[in-house]
Amino acid sequence: MSEPCTGVIIRHLRMQNKISQKKLAEGIISVVQLSRAEYGHYELTEEEAAALFERLGFEELYGSEISNEDERKIASLKKKVTNYLCIHDYETAASLIAKMEANPEFNDNGLNHQFLLRSKAMLCLSMNKDIGLVRTYLDEAIKYSIPNFAENKVHTYMLKSEDIEVIGMYADLYYRDNMHEKALTLQERLIIGIKKNTYDEDEVARALVLALYNLALYHEYFKSFKKAILACDEALEIGRENMIYGQIPYIMANKAFFHFKLKDAAKGKECYLQAYYTFLAFGFESAAAGLKDFVHREHGYHLC
Repeated sequence: MSEPCTGVIIRHLRMQNKISQKKLAEGIISVVQLSRAEYGHYELTEEEAAALFERLGFEELYGSEISNEDERKIASLKKKVTNYLCIHDYETAASLIAKMEANPEFNDNGLNHQFLLRSKAMLCLSMNKDIGLVRTYLDEAIKYSIPNFAENKVHTYMLKSEDIEVIGMYADLYYRDNMHEKALTLQERLIIGIKKNTYDEDEVARALVLALYNLALYHEYFKSFKKAILACDEALEIGRENMIYGQIPYIMANKAFFHFKLKDAAKGKECYLQAYYTFLAFGFESAAAGLKDFVHREHGYHLC
């Protein structure tokens, strides 16, 4: 069998390369299996993992050799950093990022240096470290693709996946710094930019699902629960149409919570049940159990 975190790495590479789950999985595994693997709920066989990496064009990350030893080491280091950040092992990620900083390739090469900056920003943000430092990393990272970046022009840019990731972190940064209005405004502009700049249909759909999900959470702060539900509905529709399954039960659970906030218990219970059974259908047993406990603790009734 493959390593437990292989699916997380595949998800990152697939999104970087703007490949849909349907296209990547075709002829290798089912879309549902791929979705479960990407979230750590399905362990790929050696053959499945190798085939997926080959289709992604990253055979070197799964057993094959890169002719250039330095390139092999860099690719391996990037893989490990992405891996440990995704599984929230921040201590290991920090030690690997320190190795990156000591490697001239991550300071002399533009793309590698941008990866380093994004990784450092994500690490600091995840660990609730110095917000000013996160801002510095993001400001430097965005300049590689948008030299004259301005937040009030986000909706006008031709955004790449790396840009969307950085701008999303800007919004998260504002939210954590209690600048909630700025977070909401930037997130709304980001969504407009993603919708307008359809550089890749599959990647646009995936980016929209995540951006709309985060928008719903920002609306929650302002108790704009109807707007939050609308954002969830749009995210769910796009997710289902494009077979982006991983986030669907989480969005559905949040939608249920918003219905309860609007005193609509009937719709809330219906959405919680849909989320619960979707978790089970995807094999996310721990998430289903967690949702069941949350509903009982928060709302005082047994889900099923």
